[in-house]
Amino acid sequence: MDPGLCQWDRSKVLFGREDQAPYYAEMVRITECPNCNTILWLDQEIKIDSFDDDEFKEEHLWKSEHYLGIGAWADSLEKEGWIRAIQERVFRNPMEEVYLRKKLLWKLNEAWLEKEELWEEGDEVLLQENAKSLIQALDQTSQRDLLLMAELYRNLGDFEAALDALDGVTDPWLLESAYAIFKRCERGEREVFEMK
Repeated sequence: MDPGLCQWDRSKVLFGREDQAPYYAEMVRITECPNCNTILWLDQEIKIDSFDDDEFKEEHLWKSEHYLGIGAWADSLEKEGWIRAIQERVFRNPMEEVYLRKKLLWKLNEAWLEKEELWEEGDEVLLQENAKSLIQALDQTSQRDLLLMAELYRNLGDFEAALDALDGVTDPWLLESAYAIFKRCERGEREVFEMK
């Protein structure tokens, strides 16, 4: 069985926010403290130069210790970090859960496309569990989320549910991608594919 989700040139635009596309430099929103391995969200309202401020330290003692360890540059999480963030439920709301699950999905996607180099034993089960949870968390009123749901259902082998989700996609910008998923559903294909 071939798991996965389509990894497209435009996938992060279609299934994320426009600023998450590969050609944008995305600000790191969540990272791991290099000193203690705590996974924490980087709050956008706190500026880097405030980390040394005594008032900031007093008000946010726990966070300031981690922020000082991270320094001016934070690294994005690797696959294991995204898994831990989800398992430890570091998300504070449903939108953050979707963000974490999409990031894990993209990491697994990249691993699948690279096959021997990155794909590990157990990734298929992880991909399926993450896909099922992500489907539950997505917004059924969003056409981009419906498109992602269709792709996730297709990857899980539920072609009927995939086609039902595609019925809600009418945005002209998404129709080419919807058609590509539709054709693969017709052929009973679950595999990762790359749209040019």
